[in-house]
Amino acid sequence: MARSRLDYSGDMLVFGESEPPPAAKPPLHEVLSRLILPALFAVAAILGRAYHAVLFTFLGLALLGIYYEQLAAMVRHWRVWRHDRRVAKQGLKELRSFSRDLGEFFERSTSRTDMLPGIVNELRSRHPELTSALCVPSPDIFHSQWEFLNKRIQEEDFSPGQFHDAAKELWSVLAIYSSHCVYPVFRSFASEIREVLTANEKSQLNAFQQKFVHGLTGYIAYLKKLNDDFRSLPELPIGIAFPYPL
Repeated sequence: MARSRLDYSGDMLVFGESEPPPAAKPPLHEVLSRLILPALFAVAAILGRAYHAVLFTFLGLALLGIYYEQLAAMVRHWRVWRHDRRVAKQGLKELRSFSRDLGEFFERSTSRTDMLPGIVNELRSRHPELTSALCVPSPDIFHSQWEFLNKRIQEEDFSPGQFHDAAKELWSVLAIYSSHCVYPVFRSFASEIREVLTANEKSQLNAFQQKFVHGLTGYIAYLKKLNDDFRSLPELPIGIAFPYPL
């Protein structure tokens, strides 16, 4: 909508409409295509078949010059896509290995005393006063999420975008598990737990903490490399609060 303007005419103040903005000029390649192509076809019609090969050669060169920017952009996009596809293909084997190894932390059984569910289950039975401090979500929640994701990672051949999403989803499961299960034990209620546990019980928890940090550190290094290698995909998240030993 045109805005009103003030126009001074002699001693009178006149309200009127502002001048409309100038029309946008068409891009250069549109102007050239409108002028050059009809001219070439007209010359071809005048000169006849004898010069058709020459004229069509010039026509091809003209089209190449007119649409060079668009063609160059398409080539650049294709090269980036091919590069990211190679990164995803080369990284899939390592992602499958990480998924198998990190899945150990989502063990739902409480019979393993080297994993957090089993350790917490034993400590709660020995120290009822730590029931609140050692109240962590059921491992079934995280195991189910990881199990479905791991099946896809192990069996499917991903496109670059699908590979990126799978690596990000594995990180999300790991980060949520850390926030709701590992962090409370080793950070939020660490002082309360430390006062009650024996040296052997602390050592048992610290062994898990070291193993968990080792797994986290390895996967973070892997994600950082992917962030450096990918050209067209957003950066994968790597921020997380590490658990401290007791």
